[in-house]
Amino acid sequence: MSAHPAGGKASDAVALTLVLAGGVVAQSLLTWASPGPAAQAEATVVGTGGRLDVVVDYDGHEGGCRLWTPTGSENPGAENYYDSHRLIVDDWLRAIDTGGEPVVPGREGLADLAVVLAAADSLEQGGALVPVART
Repeated sequence: MSAHPAGGKASDAVALTLVLAGGVVAQSLLTWASPGPAAQAEATVVGTGGRLDVVVDYDGHEGGCRLWTPTGSENPGAENYYDSHRLIVDDWLRAIDTGGEPVVPGREGLADLAVVLAAADSLEQGGALVPVART
């Protein structure tokens, strides 16, 4: 992975380049510096089959995801930002009560943290390509 400040300061925006295990190169731009409306796409994934926008709405129920394909688009459901957090907490409580595993297990969070730490290392090293530690 390689990380570079985008547009100046790393605290405003960071551009990541990741080389995935299968050799695919992925790019990600993370920013707090982009103004937008209350309901806006906070994450967009583009692939060969189309685009997926994750829309966050802090005030209403216009959030959710929107899938764009060559044949059209669909919105599988609307949700409020805080509803999604409530569902995460409900899932954690269910896992605790039943002794089961949550939908997103802790190892996924550790894998996400490894990417963040690798990005910080790359920034400290002037954008050097650094490995992402396996958890």
